[in-house]
Amino acid sequence: MKNVEAIIKQRKLNEVLEALSVAGFSGVTVREVRHIAGWNWHLDVPMVQVDITVPDGDVNRAIAAVMGAAHTGNSRDGRITITAVEHLIDISGGRDEAVARAR
Repeated sequence: MKNVEAIIKQRKLNEVLEALSVAGFSGVTVREVRHIAGWNWHLDVPMVQVDITVPDGDVNRAIAAVMGAAHTGNSRDGRITITAVEHLIDISGGRDEAVARAR
């Protein structure tokens, strides 16, 4: 499994969530963040971070959904980071979803 972490412009959040939903994804975590850029550490536009954990085979589809909805053609649209998920444990049931999906 992989975690897809996208930092996008706040004004594009609804479009990204809709694109992920249309692509068949659910279970998204969203948090407000501030992107700091430039040599003088200037605070830039408000951003949000969207995290979604997906099976390895769905990573490219998730990336395409985010990029299609978040892209404006202007600089600083955001970034996407992909990381491996070793364990994804459901707190209420204690089940390791990453291990279960790997079987």
